[in-house]
Amino acid sequence: MNYLQRRRARLLIQRAQPFADEPLTAVANFTWVGTGMGSQAGASGRQDLAGGMPVWTLIGAGATRLFVVESDAGEPDRGERLVGSWPLNQTTLEEESLERMVGPVQLGVYRAIRFTLPGREPAVLQPFGREVDDLLEAHRAAQPNTQTSDGLAQVSLMTTSSGTGDDDAFFVLTYHDGRTTSVPVGEAQDLLAELQDLPGFDNEEFIRAIAVTDEGVSVLWRAGSP
Repeated sequence: MNYLQRRRARLLIQRAQPFADEPLTAVANFTWVGTGMGSQAGASGRQDLAGGMPVWTLIGAGATRLFVVESDAGEPDRGERLVGSWPLNQTTLEEESLERMVGPVQLGVYRAIRFTLPGREPAVLQPFGREVDDLLEAHRAAQPNTQTSDGLAQVSLMTTSSGTGDDDAFFVLTYHDGRTTSVPVGEAQDLLAELQDLPGFDNEEFIRAIAVTDEGVSVLWRAGSP
């Protein structure tokens, strides 16, 4: 990514940040497939693929959530309102290629991303700019991966001092390559079942730690532990 691309990436984060309640690490601009700059809504874009999303959006990733912000059709880099946010570990982002047709003639393909978000119809949107690669990487990094063969090194439970409950406790997954992912306990029902299947997972320590009202970190599992 060159200087201008890094500058634009920072700008998009700044423009979307006011609509997010956690720091954003990556933001990309999206539109309906086939829509160009200055196009009127529905004039050329594939609204039928958009899953109810606005013509232009800023979509960003924080540590735990994916945020979708409607942006101004005349100035797509500027956010207008929050469409919604979803836990990153409950969303899927998949790349697709769609034929670019002019009449009966195919003129290449559109790069598109299929967003599957809880409680919404899937949306297939066209990225505008290279920042989408940062967003895809941020999304991949946030996905729980509990297979030791895929590099999981340690599982911890982090609690805050704001009180007990699912919103005040997070699983922290640490990998051998240095990556760390945090997942709120309240959004980790499926993950917890997988973690409890890890050989040597300390379920008693988990029960004790989840009741703690002070800030703290408890190690529940380490790779190679008996």
